[in-house]
Amino acid sequence: MFRSRNWPLRLLGAGTLLLVAAADAAAQTESEPNRGWDPGCYGFNIDVGINLSTTNTGDPVAVSPDLWYTPVRRVRLVLGHSPQSAGGFYGTAGYPAEPHGLCVTGEANGCARIYDSFNAGADYWAVMGNFNAIFWARGVVRSVADHWVGATLGASLGKALSGGKLLLGINPNMYIGFTKRGGGNTELLTVPIHAMYVLSARIMIGIQTGIAAPPDAIRDGYRLPLGIGVMFTAKERMAIGAVFNLFAVTSGRSLPAGPDSRALSIMVSWTR
Repeated sequence: MFRSRNWPLRLLGAGTLLLVAAADAAAQTESEPNRGWDPGCYGFNIDVGINLSTTNTGDPVAVSPDLWYTPVRRVRLVLGHSPQSAGGFYGTAGYPAEPHGLCVTGEANGCARIYDSFNAGADYWAVMGNFNAIFWARGVVRSVADHWVGATLGASLGKALSGGKLLLGINPNMYIGFTKRGGGNTELLTVPIHAMYVLSARIMIGIQTGIAAPPDAIRDGYRLPLGIGVMFTAKERMAIGAVFNLFAVTSGRSLPAGPDSRALSIMVSWTR
């Protein structure tokens, strides 16, 4: 079943349709952005990703800080290092093939370089019918040393259901490579889907899946990850979270899949 070439795309499509249908039926529209989108607000998120793959546990460890500032209402400027800041999945900062941010374990333990990637851009908050939406763009340096430069364009759609207890979201985006295209810096389509459930005023649990694939080779080059996480609101402005992630529950012919490739990410965020 895991090696079927068709069911991951069907599952993703069905999940997307269910997400959209549920959000349309639920019907809570938030007319104003939350506090983090008021002028003068700023904050950070730090993601510590630890590779837990079978043959390379602890190699590498990456520390990925994201910083943001809101100069005017509904617009946020971002300097990011984590995979999710440029459109990826939560919990993949320890991915052994592509560490993000500061890789701190050294060349002998999975780090090609201590610092080799970052992204910068802007987010815009909008309300579209029953959805809250963030439209965003990033300039991305995938590798400083290899001169891999590109950009990501994406949209994040979210909806709160069941009186705010269930939070659903989808984040389709496309990376486009500008340089070194012949060396592999080409397009990548990523569609994360997540659901979070509020257990109490301070604790949420969540699950994330979706698909990442080159648009011209989806059948052979896709991967479908799975992340399970928890978030704890420690104080009014601070949250702590953890995500256990399988990099590819299933994948195309050109990528490995299975439970042996995995990571743990610990995240701390603060907003003012």
